[in-house]
Amino acid sequence: METTKQGMGQNLCVCVYVCRYGKVFKTHILGTPIIVSTDPAVNKVVLQNHGNIFIPAYPKSIREIFGEYSILQTNGTLQKKVHALIGGFLRSPQFKTRITKDIEHHVKLTLTSWKDRPLLLIQEETQKFTFKVLVKALLSLDPSDDLDFLKREFDEFIKGLICLPIKLPGTRLYKSLKAKERIFKLVKRIVEQRKLGLEKSEDQEHQNTIPNDAVDVLLRDISGEQNDKQSLSLDFIISHIIELMIPGEETVPMSMTLAVKFLSDCPVALELLTVYISICIFMCIQSSTLYIDHHKIEIWFLISLAWLGLRLVPRKTTSEERGTATVASSWSLLPLLIRIECSEENMKLKRQKTDSGDDYCWTDYMSLQFTQNVINETLRVANIINAVWRKALKDVEIKGILIPEGWCVLTSFSSVHMDEENYENPYEFDPWRWEKTGASVKNNCFTPFGGGQRLCPGLELSRLEISIFLHHLVTTYRWIAEKDDIIYFPTVKLKKKLPIRVTSIGNSP
Repeated sequence: METTKQGMGQNLCVCVYVCRYGKVFKTHILGTPIIVSTDPAVNKVVLQNHGNIFIPAYPKSIREIFGEYSILQTNGTLQKKVHALIGGFLRSPQFKTRITKDIEHHVKLTLTSWKDRPLLLIQEETQKFTFKVLVKALLSLDPSDDLDFLKREFDEFIKGLICLPIKLPGTRLYKSLKAKERIFKLVKRIVEQRKLGLEKSEDQEHQNTIPNDAVDVLLRDISGEQNDKQSLSLDFIISHIIELMIPGEETVPMSMTLAVKFLSDCPVALELLTVYISICIFMCIQSSTLYIDHHKIEIWFLISLAWLGLRLVPRKTTSEERGTATVASSWSLLPLLIRIECSEENMKLKRQKTDSGDDYCWTDYMSLQFTQNVINETLRVANIINAVWRKALKDVEIKGILIPEGWCVLTSFSSVHMDEENYENPYEFDPWRWEKTGASVKNNCFTPFGGGQRLCPGLELSRLEISIFLHHLVTTYRWIAEKDDIIYFPTVKLKKKLPIRVTSIGNSP
């Protein structure tokens, strides 16, 4: 598969070093001595010993663009406090109920807008609604001129995350810093207005209401703990809110885009999937109901599979060669089988909700087991966050390896995810591997959201967004994706932003 070649290219350099020096080795990056770890056990120790032994340590350009109040430079009890506040809010039942409806609304609007468009760029389309959803969860900012301004400036700001640390007019870093200044002013105005509103409200009423968003959660900490030395400053809150917008612009939409790409990476699959969906629709029409006999579908589908398999074999072959070629061609149908299982699972949920008239809830989407397997496998293969940086505050020995004080450690997630010792055929996109091992097994070997005390507090929200998008996509459209390549530096992107053509397979979303 194409995934294999691109994934190998991403890890080739590290693989060479691992073959020579082992899974943990010393090297230099831009003149800085650094230890690279591709060992999941070492990575676990580094991630879990946050604050007292290891602290975040990132390149100068990243520190410059995030500033002194950055999440990356917050350590100790303050970091634990903020992490707990944000994580607790994102996991609250009230927030889950509200955000599920918000995501559904934006996903359906986006999919509806695709109907009469000949060509779509998935990377751009997903960024449009994921950013809106996250900004509303953080700031309660609805579609407006302010939101449009914030999106434009954030696009400019995010380009400087990985760049040369040269702050001169016209440079990438300079432009990104100027964009952040404009973002800061807008967010500061909103936060100050919210703070003023909270101060005017009565204390008892204030305590009994449920927080509306992340700003509300953090501002309540200020008003509730005036004498606390760890109380949050206004600039601290603003900086954190800005950084929390990054998943809405980068990691979540890219995960959605790559899931679509991996589900599409077989032209034969696309042709046969059309046959499968046509059979489903035909049986729905015949029975005048959304309930269909999947055993009959499987029979017709297997007949179609055999027919297409024979069609793929060159006509000038012997019967023995033809049989061998047909079996071989079936291996290229793996992406098709993935899409079929994903579609069937989601169609079943859609039928249940249509017949009952009930609204979807958080647990409905998270119960789509094969869809969760697809998400796991997308996160494993894509490696959107491929590593984190830590600095040792003192000499420490892990598994017989000495990490000197002041040295940086780069814990490589991508190398662990692509290690044959951890995953069979690691360069192949195979969602069924998660049925064999279980989604929670090998925790040290699956770290798309980081780990330890800095485990991403929004990991469940990210999974929910991807689940809702995939559910409504596969139950609304069939699609053909153009060939596209993954670019891994400076951040993970699709070279052409994944152009696709969609065709409706049912009622509008």
